[in-house]
Formats: sequence, structure tokens, C-alpha cells
Amino acid sequence: MINMIRARWYELTHMLPFWGFLILIAGFAAAGADSTWRFGPEPLGDNAVSIQERMALAGFVLGVALIWFLSFLGDDERNSVASIALVGPQSRVQWVGSALVCYVSVLACFAAAFVAAAGCAVMAWGHLPAITVEAVTDFLRFFSAFLVVAMAYGGLLLLSMVVLRRTVAGLAVLLMLVGGVVEHGLAQVLILLGAGNLAMAWGPYTLFAQLSLLCGGIPSLGALGCAAVTAVASTALSAMFMKRRCL
Repeated sequence: MINMIRARWYELTHMLPFWGFLILIAGFAAAGADSTWRFGPEPLGDNAVSIQERMALAGFVLGVALIWFLSFLGDDERNSVASIALVGPQSRVQWVGSALVCYVSVLACFAAAFVAAAGCAVMAWGHLPAITVEAVTDFLRFFSAFLVVAMAYGGLLLLSMVVLRRTVAGLAVLLMLVGGVVEHGLAQVLILLGAGNLAMAWGPYTLFAQLSLLCGGIPSLGALGCAAVTAVASTALSAMFMKRRCL
């Protein structure tokens, strides 16, 4: 497993999309922080440069990471990496696990680039953020919630690619997931069936609602529990399909 993770990490760091997306995120974060600092509707204080505020565009970071993950998995399919490197059920499960480890690692790199670039842009104006125990605690809570939701999205995307085996199909699934098409569709069905109250009660527990909330807060523990179950279930299904898939 360790050797496969090392091999996959070497592979991804030698792919142009990884570095291109990293530069894109850093540039976007720096430009956004600079623009907010200069043209915001009201003066910004210490709280505006906290780590959590720099991650306010969590949807952007996650979206770029998912697009990278899709290109990474699609590259495996195009180059027939699975059929060449995977010779048994154990190696297939390791392929699923190593893909998710790489996804989390890249997500952490993208988040770090976003935070660092935004911080440098603000400090360029001579404003040094105060690092306190409370700020670090808030960041850890925020990033933990962000990681749970990101793992749920990553697991679902991995499952779709294992089953569908086409980058275009995976992109369609990704757009549906990030756009909340499934959640909104099910909510409309429940409303048509006269269960509008159930749709309203279920809404905050959807991945789309949690991702939207991360742009300004932290989802509830119950909602994050649903995201964690989704991540585990999608990963387990991916491993099951991969073990039985004809390569």
C-alpha cells in the first residue's frame, strides 16, 4: 500500500494539472484577498484575515480539487494503468485507497496554497494577523468539517469513475454533485408527494447544503455524520466494484 501511494504521488507531482491548479488557486486567493482588502464595503480587522475567513471560498478549493481528481482518475483509464498494474483483488483495493490518499493530500496542498496566498496578499498591505489559540481551534474545527465533506464528494466521484470508466461521464456526475441536482430533484419529488416537511427537514443534511454552509460556518455534527457515512459507503462500494471489475 505504501509503495503504491509513493508511486501515485510521484505520478501526480509530474502531471501538469497539479501544478497548474496549484498556481490557479494561489493566484485566485491572492487577487480575492487583495480586492476585498482594498474595495470591501467596510474596513477589515484582525478577524478578516483569520484562517477560517481565508477559507471562506471552500467551494472553489474543493471544486478545483475534484476536477484534478477527475483528471487523475481519467488519466489512469486512458493509459490502462489499472489493467497493467493491478493483478489481484488486494492490489485493486490498494488502488482505491491510494487514490483517496492522493486526493486528500492534494486537497491539503490546495488549501494550504489558498491560505498562504491570501495571507501574503493581506500582509503586503502591512497587516499582520494575530495567531491565537482560539483562531487555531476554529481553523481545526473548520478544516475537519471541510475534510469530511470533501471526502464524501471524492468518494462519490471515485465510485462514479470506477463504475462508468469515462471521464466525460465522471464530469457529468461531478457537475450534478456540486450543483446539488440530486438533492434538489429528490426534494421536488417529496414536495410533489405531499412530504414537503420531510424535504425541509432533510435539506440541511445534504452534501450540497453542507458545502454551501462551509462558505460561512460549520455544519452540525448530525450533518457531518451523514457526510462521513457517505464517504465510507462510497469508498467501500468503489473497492467492491473494483475487485469485481473486468479490466
